Amino acid sequence: MRSEGMVRAKAEFFSPDGCRYSKSSLIKEILQLPFFRIKVDGTHEYHVHNSRAFNTALSVSKPNERELIDKIRQDYNVDKLKARTSSQLLGDIIDQLQKSPAAKTYTHKDISEMLRQAIAKQSLTSNSERESLIRQLELIEEALRPLEGEIAFAREKSSLTADRSAKTFSAIILLQFALS
Repeated sequence: MRSEGMVRAKAEFFSPDGCRYSKSSLIKEILQLPFFRIKVDGTHEYHVHNSRAFNTALSVSKPNERELIDKIRQDYNVDKLKARTSSQLLGDIIDQLQKSPAAKTYTHKDISEMLRQAIAKQSLTSNSERESLIRQLELIEEALRPLEGEIAFAREKSSLTADRSAKTFSAIILLQFALS
């Protein structure tokens, strides 16, 4: 950015909560985040929202989760999000089964306990994702605040222009009627 003349002194990257990313952070990694802020020369601030980053969740999933997602989508004909949550639940249960001895027999209570643990883990993940979405919404609202004033000004100006046009049109019609 500096070599192209866009930045004179410095460009800093900030997380949504206001923490500055380290200068040793790779820009490639920062650009893959769903949202961040850039301060250029300490005067201009840009909010960057990357819509492609929100779809990376499936590519980050574990290999066994991807297989489960494909199987669930094919067998039960559900969308990606539902298949992903189901595969996470099943993946946690499979991990618990693989960690225990192979010869172990499971009771109904053991299976229900595994399900409870998997659901509890999934709810923690859902809560953190919910908090992340709330933060994203707050950032979007913050980025839209300056535009709200411009939108109100544009509406007022268009209303005045429409009134003038209507009055001009009416005056022309009345003038033509009076002259005829």
